[in-house]
Amino acid sequence: MQIEEYVTNRLQSLCNKHRMTRYRLSKTTGLSQTAISKIFSGKTLPNLYSLLLICEALGITISQFFSENDTDSVALTEEQRELITIWASLPSNKQDLLLKFVHILLESEL
Repeated sequence: MQIEEYVTNRLQSLCNKHRMTRYRLSKTTGLSQTAISKIFSGKTLPNLYSLLLICEALGITISQFFSENDTDSVALTEEQRELITIWASLPSNKQDLLLKFVHILLESEL
């Protein structure tokens, strides 16, 4: 199965499960209806940030999106979700800095 087909099928399945229409998904994520339509049709793949917005709208993690089994999930706190959202919005050089900072914080706790 192609990745486009997997993403399309998984997104359709999750939207049905969560009773989320394409219109509501667009409004909840802030993504255009055109972008949502292209993802649903398999014409384009969502970038990481868009996928994160979609997962947040569905109340799942990216890990759960790609999980074969819906019971293999990790519940995230609101703070953890916020960190992931912030991380995804940062350019790679700032992600590197943030990761280094976290490592420094961990070392100072020892």
